[in-house]
Amino acid sequence: MPIVELCGGRDKATFQGFLGCHNAFRDRDFRDGSSVYAMIHRNRDCAADWDIQGDPNREFRLYCRGGPGPTHTGFLCCHNCLPQDRRDDGSTYMMVHRDQGCASDFRLNGEHLEVCGGRDRATFRGWVACHRWTREDKRDNDSTYLMAHQSRDCASDFRGLGRGGGGGHQGGMERDLRRVEREYREDRREDRREERREERREERREERRDDDRRDDDRRDDDRGDDDRRGDDRRGDDRGDDRRGRGGGNRW
Repeated sequence: MPIVELCGGRDKATFQGFLGCHNAFRDRDFRDGSSVYAMIHRNRDCAADWDIQGDPNREFRLYCRGGPGPTHTGFLCCHNCLPQDRRDDGSTYMMVHRDQGCASDFRLNGEHLEVCGGRDRATFRGWVACHRWTREDKRDNDSTYLMAHQSRDCASDFRGLGRGGGGGHQGGMERDLRRVEREYREDRREDRREERREERREERREERRDDDRRDDDRRDDDRGDDDRRGDDRRGDDRGDDRRGRGGGNRW
């Protein structure tokens, strides 16, 4: 099943095209270190390569093997976790995630694609669609972000997900899956290394703050000593004045 096409829908705002996931616009496509928002592109040449993992007549997962340009590989899912995931009260944007544990489960109902579950607690269930309605929906002139909507009336129609659509790619999918998992583990290792580096930087900052506090304490002590010596000198001067005045009276 190399290509998935969104070919229509009841809603007048339905945006038709081909399912893809490009990490080209850092400020819009990028979700986090392991996931990128999915989209529908008018141009078939921009479509991603997809495989069904599971039974297309029951429940399955959709795996992005690759595609033209900066295609982000991984599993299609819908999570309402980050603030930018939420589209409105009834819908959430969809993404491709490298971690298999984040994959959503899908089910076909006629030409409608349903998000019916997933391991991740943040999974948003609903009907897959693509509407160019809000300002945030538009990716560029030729593409719009994919979303899941709670109402089936908003569902889009899909082609390329029927019986046998996933055949012929199993070996390649397994190789790509292993590669994706290796990349994800490496990303997690790099995240942990960065966390350790940040911890060391924070320790050094705390050491510098301790040194600054000790320097401040020493300066306070020095000022206190100077004040005390000054008080002692003024006391000695007053004593000398009293002795001088007293001596003048005696003589």
